[in-house]
Amino acid sequence: MLNCYKKTLLSSCIICSAFVLINVPRNGAFAEGGKTDEESKIQLEPVYVTAQKRDEIEQEVPISMEVFTADELEKQNLTSVFDIIQKTPNLSVRTGANGGDSQITIRGLGAQLPYVDSSVPVFVDGVAIPASQAMMLLKNADRVEVLRGPQSTLFGHNAIAGAINIETKLPSDEFEGQIQGGVGTRDHYQGDLYLSGPIMDKKLYGSLTMSGTTGDGFVKNLSNDKNADKYDTKYMQGKLRALPNDNLELRLNLDLSDRNGPARYWTDRPNYTVTSTDNLKEETHSRGGSFDVIYDFDEAELRSLTNMRQTKIDSLFAWPYKIDSKEEIYSQEIRLSSVDEDSPLSWLAAAYVSHERNNVNQDIPAYPAIYDTDLKTQNYAMYGNLGYDVTDRWNINVGTRFTRVDRKADQLFSFGGTSTTLDYDETFYGFTPKVSTTYALTPSTNIYGSIASGFKPGTVNFAASNASNQKVDSEKSINYEIGAKGRLANDRISYGAAVFYTDFSNYQAYDTLLNAINIKRAYSRGMEANLSALLTDEWQIGGSVGYLDTEITKSKDQSYEGNNFAISPELTARISTTYEKDLGQDLTGYITADITYQSETDYNLANDDKIEGDAYALLNASIGIDYQNLSLALHGKNLTDKKYAAEISTEKFWTPGARRSVLATLAVKF
Repeated sequence: MLNCYKKTLLSSCIICSAFVLINVPRNGAFAEGGKTDEESKIQLEPVYVTAQKRDEIEQEVPISMEVFTADELEKQNLTSVFDIIQKTPNLSVRTGANGGDSQITIRGLGAQLPYVDSSVPVFVDGVAIPASQAMMLLKNADRVEVLRGPQSTLFGHNAIAGAINIETKLPSDEFEGQIQGGVGTRDHYQGDLYLSGPIMDKKLYGSLTMSGTTGDGFVKNLSNDKNADKYDTKYMQGKLRALPNDNLELRLNLDLSDRNGPARYWTDRPNYTVTSTDNLKEETHSRGGSFDVIYDFDEAELRSLTNMRQTKIDSLFAWPYKIDSKEEIYSQEIRLSSVDEDSPLSWLAAAYVSHERNNVNQDIPAYPAIYDTDLKTQNYAMYGNLGYDVTDRWNINVGTRFTRVDRKADQLFSFGGTSTTLDYDETFYGFTPKVSTTYALTPSTNIYGSIASGFKPGTVNFAASNASNQKVDSEKSINYEIGAKGRLANDRISYGAAVFYTDFSNYQAYDTLLNAINIKRAYSRGMEANLSALLTDEWQIGGSVGYLDTEITKSKDQSYEGNNFAISPELTARISTTYEKDLGQDLTGYITADITYQSETDYNLANDDKIEGDAYALLNASIGIDYQNLSLALHGKNLTDKKYAAEISTEKFWTPGARRSVLATLAVKF
């Protein structure tokens, strides 16, 4: 594996060098700053992110990350978090056909226990979305940031593997709107409405989003000759933004979503059929709201963020196996931070508290068995961060977080008419410091290093049958990382590369019987590299690659020692290109395409060959035309109709990946 690691890193360096040679100016007619007149017009725009709870240029942030802008999301038809994961190296997900127990992994690390906190939380405008909503739709997103490595210091105890940070568009004094309709393969229909603008001049702004999608899917139920994976999704979001005076800003966000979709299937792979007399459906209903108060003291900014959300899921999949769950969360965060960008010192101090309740009922008539869990969690945290510019080139960041988590649960296990009642009451403490440093070799080249710790509190096993397998201990990790980011060829090329090693203890996982366990010691190591280049002002190409080596080094079950993590493919990569042309007379055309690759994937700790997922590559492409306020586009996903596994649980219990799909959309913007 080490040789493969070296070859991958060498290949990335060769690619970077080739682009540099291609784009180095060949003549001496330079404009001011060393650029030719033509080259000064051809450059990549800087990308701003909030990965450290403040606005920064991405290449100055000491975190390995991928950023997707609003323009990329639209042109590539990236409509969900699942689409983002598929296009990001060293990210994977076990979703099944349903999203209720989605388990995202970054660098091989992630929640391996169903229906517990995600190790890769998804944040929308600073608010954590429950794991059951992790595969949420991306509507009116301004930017999506994928942060690799432990982010526990700033994003909480569940961000032990990383985080996905989504920033959505804010309503402003500029009125804008869009109506879009789409028709696709297998009776796919969708409609979207977006309106945003002023309500009271310079005082109150609002936006409204409405979306609906329906389709037939591609898995046939042979028992009734109907599709088992039909889907119907409805989404609505409303925002209000008030500016009572120059120092105070208020933001209110309300949203709801309803989804009727497929549950999992029990079928032989690689068939796209299932035989069941049950109605294999999952219904998800989510309601949420947040209230954000921002006050500018001139010297500092005070921010209060209140959040509440409730999610209900009713799921029945083949066996039969029925799962009903209800998840509630109420949280409050108060944050005080510096605002003076000219000061060499930046700082942040915050406090966070939340109450969560998760009730999961699992009914398996085939045994017959019932697992009923009612889990309550209180989370208290204080965290802070200090950044200091030692010189114009050298910056140091130090942060830490103190966490207390109280969990209580009532559990009922019933088997063959005999019931067992279990109680659970545990408190966990976490301390997660992080130190990073960035040094500017040149105005456009930065190198960085970081040491970050992660903490995920212990929890209850939702499939506990007795006291001996009820408790799961806290998981801890420490990540060492060095990297480089920058721009070349007069800002026509941007690049990033990172090498990391993560060591952790008591990794939370489950074995093949769905019994929760802790892996005593394990590690994850590897690299990521990305490159984007403007060959001309019309043509952009890019590529990214991730290499991953994971190993279980110590386990109570010694048969796992030496094995890889589940859902941690060794190699993931993406190559993309976008060509956009001004055709004159208010007419613009574009075409974008990419190929994503994932190597073989183990789906359990035993690394059983019978349930290993094969390597696969997917081809996606879009073509579109914009004329004045009209946009017409054609989007294709998995154009070669590659058969692959989205998730495998046993030799027969698998979920197939999405088949080839084509979608035509027409949008009116105003």
